[in-house]
Order: sequence, then structure tokens, then C-alpha cells
Amino acid sequence: MTRTDISFATRLKRKQYFTAASMVINDSEVLGEAMEIFFHGEWRENQKIANTLQYVKKRKQEQIIEPYYTQWVEQLKHPPHAAFERNSFRYFQNVYIPEDLRGYLYEMAFAAIINPQKAIPIRAFSMSVCANIAESHPELIPELKEAIHIAADTDSAGIKARAKNVLNRLQKSERVN
Repeated sequence: MTRTDISFATRLKRKQYFTAASMVINDSEVLGEAMEIFFHGEWRENQKIANTLQYVKKRKQEQIIEPYYTQWVEQLKHPPHAAFERNSFRYFQNVYIPEDLRGYLYEMAFAAIINPQKAIPIRAFSMSVCANIAESHPELIPELKEAIHIAADTDSAGIKARAKNVLNRLQKSERVN
């Protein structure tokens, strides 16, 4: 299998994402090329790489992507397009985030939650990112709960549903701590 077997410039099917994920997992050069496209490509390419990274996660191989986290979080400070921001928070909502990046990621995700101008998926994924971080830093929970309550006062069913789930999770986490 060569790098040219998968082109992120064309439409991919589900099976091709599995193949792309395998290529990324097995070849660090392909991973580097994929991450370069993710960071600097146009939004459609970014979406395809993001989907591939989701399949990498499903195969429990996300540790191969960790060396890119610092650059990723740095670029998230000034996202090139909304797809980058959405895909980033979508990815980070279900992975271990190294301690040295948690503060930056929490601040950006928190800012997205309270910004009604942000797209609904960005705000929803950001709630989960913040909740994951807050569970290991319980002092953040009260402020996060307040922000989520405010964000949930919207017409969006997606925001309301995510807010309800995250608030329930934070409530349980508070009882444990």
C-alpha cells in the first residue's frame, strides 16, 4: 500500500477511512503528511483527516497522535476555519489530554461554550472537553456548571441535550470528590 492509495482530496467512503487509519497507524511518514493536511489544508481535507483520526481512536491507537498535540492546541488558538475548531474539540472530547495542555485547552473550550456566536457542535464538544478536564480538577466544576447552565438557555436541542448529560456527569463527579 502506498500513500497514493488514499487521496484526501476526493470523497472517501467508510471502508477507505479504515484503510487510511491503518496507513496512519503503520507509517509515521503518512501520519506526518496527514497531520500537515489537517493543520494547513482546506476545510474539506481537514474533515477527512479528522474522520480518519476518529478511526485511529476507535482502534485505540491515539497515542501515535499525541506528539502533535502541542502544535494542535497552539493552532487551535487561531483556527484557520470552523471545521478545524469543530474537529479539534470533537477529537479532544474523548482522549487523554496531557497535563501541560489542559489549561490552554480548557480555556479555549470554555470560551467556546460561552460564545453564542460559535457553531452548535463546537459548543457541544467543548462542554465535554471541559468536563473531562474538570473531573480531574474539581475546583473548575462550579464555574463550568454555571457556564453550561447559561449556554443551555438556548433554542438548540443539541446544546440542551449535551448540557443535560454533562451537568449530570459533573454532579456525579462532585459527589465523589
